[in-house]
Amino acid sequence: MTGFKTIGFAVATALVPVLSMTEAINLVPPEYLDEYMLGVAIVTALLRAKTSTPIFKS
Repeated sequence: MTGFKTIGFAVATALVPVLSMTEAINLVPPEYLDEYMLGVAIVTALLRAKTSTPIFKS
């Protein structure tokens, strides 16, 4: 899984607002989407800072 964790996290978290926009699933209430996206950005930056493997390389 080395080299794929940050990408996997980014893809998984990107699906939540997309599904919410289409109203297929409402995992995050609209009033909390700003905080959700801020949290995702912070966690993604922390994951990238912690990892040393190039993207998609194991």
